[in-house]
Amino acid sequence: DPGYLPAIMPFYQMMKQQNKGNEALIALEKMQKANPDVKSLRIGLALVYGREQKLQQVVDLINADKSDAPPTEYRKLLIEAQNGLGNITEVVKLTSEWYNENPENLEIAIAHSRALLANKEQVQALAVLDRLLAKLPENQQLLKAKIALLIASKNPLEALATLEKIKTEAKDAAEF
Repeated sequence: DPGYLPAIMPFYQMMKQQNKGNEALIALEKMQKANPDVKSLRIGLALVYGREQKLQQVVDLINADKSDAPPTEYRKLLIEAQNGLGNITEVVKLTSEWYNENPENLEIAIAHSRALLANKEQVQALAVLDRLLAKLPENQQLLKAKIALLIASKNPLEALATLEKIKTEAKDAAEF
C-alpha cells in the first residue's frame, strides 16, 4: 500500500541498515511517480529526502503537488527544508502565511517568532510571543520560547525577568 505512511520510514531505515539506502530511495521515488496523488507517500518520500539532506528535493516534491487541500505536514516539511537550505526569507514568508491563518496556535507562533529572529527581526519576533502571552501569561512553552528569544537577541535583563515566571520545578532544571 503506497499510501501507508507508517511503513515508509521503517522500510527506508531497514534498507539503509543493509547499505541499500539508495535502492530504497529509488523504489520510493518510483512508487511516488506511479501514485502522484497519494499525499502520504509524498510526505514519506520528503521525510526520506530530509534524512538524506536532499533538501531541495523536499522543496521540489512538496511544491509539485498542486492540489487544493495540502496537508499541514507539507508546510512543516517546506519550512524545515527552506531553513536547512538557509533561505530564511522564504522561511519567514511560509511561517508568516501560516501564522496569519492560525494566530492562536502555539506551535505556529513559536515557529514564526524563531523565523523572524533568524531574519534579525527581534522586535517582531517578540511581539508574536507577547501577543499570545497576553492571553496565556502562565504558558510555560511560550515563556521558554520568549526566554530563548531574549537570550538570542542579547537582552539578558528581560530574559531574567521572564525566567521568574517559569514554574519552580522547571527552574531547577540544568538548562535554566
